Amino acid sequence: MFQLFYIKLFSSILVRFQAEEPLIHNLWFSMEELLKILITKILRADAMLGSDITKLDSSDAQLQKEDEDLGVGVDAMDFIENAQVNHLRPEKLKLFYSEVRECLTVCIQYLQKTLPWDEKLLKTIRIVHPSHQPLANGRDLLYLLRRYPALVQPGHCLDDCLTQLELYKVTDVSSIVEDRVDRYWIRVKERYPTMAGLCRIMLGLLTIPHSSAACERVFSLVRRNLTEQRPNLGDQSLEAILVLKSSGQDFNTRITGLKALDKAALDSLKSSTRAQLC
Repeated sequence: MFQLFYIKLFSSILVRFQAEEPLIHNLWFSMEELLKILITKILRADAMLGSDITKLDSSDAQLQKEDEDLGVGVDAMDFIENAQVNHLRPEKLKLFYSEVRECLTVCIQYLQKTLPWDEKLLKTIRIVHPSHQPLANGRDLLYLLRRYPALVQPGHCLDDCLTQLELYKVTDVSSIVEDRVDRYWIRVKERYPTMAGLCRIMLGLLTIPHSSAACERVFSLVRRNLTEQRPNLGDQSLEAILVLKSSGQDFNTRITGLKALDKAALDSLKSSTRAQLC
């Protein structure tokens, strides 16, 4: 029960970053959220307040909670409360709490050690997040533009970009509500043409992959198309197929005018193909 509780916790983060939408701007927040959640399961709140969570020593017994306050999940808590009914002996319960502490400490120390807490890109790219508007910093934008100079549009200089950022900070964009950050910046560009250069920069930053999920999807797509039945498929043809399939239905409908086929139409086409082959 304890393990299932934490598997669900980690799974929610992993599933979130399997999405196709751009999420690089959320990576730092999610890292911080995951580490903070784990730390709250073992350390007291007063030990965390005002402290750098990436430096906290979760193995310090003086900072840890009492056994009954450890975060083990509701199912495990209910099981422990009915210890007599569930034939849970005191020595077993003591061993359980000891293993919970060890498990949480190992997980926290692993995240503190291996996650890229010092990666400046993840800190500065938070400027793309809509909620970060009043906190947007010119130094962060300058760092990103110097790291990716191709983002600066022809005819523009760094001062122009910083000026548009300051203009964005004092512009009321609260009426622009989108479920995806790239759509948010497209709307800002449409409504405020004077900030078009800044919007292009933000959209360019959002092309930075937040995980390897997109690459894995391309590899899977290649395997599904480059089969034994198509041994003579050339690189250019394969590339064209991948581009079309990766672009999605919206692209096909908008550019080529193709209509989405329902299940009945697809089944009919598959049947006619089988009949032709036979």
